[in-house]
Amino acid sequence: MLTHHLLDRKLFGQNTWFGKLDPRLKIIFILLALAINLGRNSFPTCGFFTLLAIFFFILARVSLKALVIRLIPPAGVAAIVVLMQAVLVRGTPLLVLSLPSVSLRIAVSHQGLIQGGLRACLILSGTLLILLLVLTTPEHRMVSSMAWFRMPALFVDLFLFISRYLFLLAEETDRIFEAQRVRLGYSGWRQSLRSLQTLGGMLILRAFDRAENVYQAMQSRGYDGQKVTIVPDPLTRRDYLSLFILLGLNLVGLVI
Repeated sequence: MLTHHLLDRKLFGQNTWFGKLDPRLKIIFILLALAINLGRNSFPTCGFFTLLAIFFFILARVSLKALVIRLIPPAGVAAIVVLMQAVLVRGTPLLVLSLPSVSLRIAVSHQGLIQGGLRACLILSGTLLILLLVLTTPEHRMVSSMAWFRMPALFVDLFLFISRYLFLLAEETDRIFEAQRVRLGYSGWRQSLRSLQTLGGMLILRAFDRAENVYQAMQSRGYDGQKVTIVPDPLTRRDYLSLFILLGLNLVGLVI
């Protein structure tokens, strides 16, 4: 199912240069890239970071199919943004649709398409940069890097719980959906609505049950809110060289 492909935790290119790169360097690079991309708010900068992310995906040997599947939801959001901007922003009309029967006139403006295209580019480039970090970094290395940056323990714990139980929830959704499907639960649109309603209710109830069981298990094991994380290795001379290269790429995105 699409849910399985979207939430697949398979990592790519861990033996490549970008895959072996220290997660702390990746986090610094990507946060700066996102800030520059949003701050500049221009097509050249957005296009540069999009091409740069695709180049790093190629270096990390990320599957094109896996990347396209994960880009489907943000691409849908980007398409809606383009449509809304094209209709709502006033400017030189490129296309006018009129419905005299309901006195409705819709104009698609040139300025609106440009603004919508820029917003869509920002959405897709930002998504690519975040996926670059997620698809090439194991969870335990991500957690140790977050702890090294002195992030609050609450955020580290939330990251661990979400990354763990989001996949369990997706697997539970797949099992319930398949059980309903083989029982003809989606034979018609009315029956499909009832089945989806039942599926949503069962997921909420099972999420509460799982949360209670996990809480009791953690309490019985003496959990006090402090999680022990692996201390990352000190940065080497090679890491500093890689950081210099990544910061140089950020500088290129800033000046173009």
